[in-house]
Amino acid sequence: MQDKHSEWFPLVGISVFKFGEPLSHYFAKYSLVENEELYIEKGGWRTYNVPDSQILISVEKDQLVSISCYTSLNYKNRNLIGLPIAAVIKIVGVLPKYGDPVWLDEEEQQITAEFDNVGLMLWLDGNKVVVSADVTGPT
Repeated sequence: MQDKHSEWFPLVGISVFKFGEPLSHYFAKYSLVENEELYIEKGGWRTYNVPDSQILISVEKDQLVSISCYTSLNYKNRNLIGLPIAAVIKIVGVLPKYGDPVWLDEEEQQITAEFDNVGLMLWLDGNKVVVSADVTGPT
């Protein structure tokens, strides 16, 4: 599924959502809905659903800091979600560092592939296929 808000610009944002911008720039225009289940007390991050998409945006002190994508993240005319990590490495042009495996439940394990210098973290299934992505701005 293509998401109309999924065009990624490394360290800048996704489509109209730009890192460092105040939430007020987007709140009413995109009818954002706070996802209170994902509130991170340490650091005060709040997360918002973008209606009609599979995107979550996270803010800290009212500034957009992270975007999570679950069905599409388009870069160089390719949807990175659903691709094997080897194909993503060719598209992005950078080698990732891999995180430790994370058990989501008793049967499902994922691992992260982190491309820190472009603000990209991918979640991979057991076959090393991208299942979701988190992107951030410059640190």
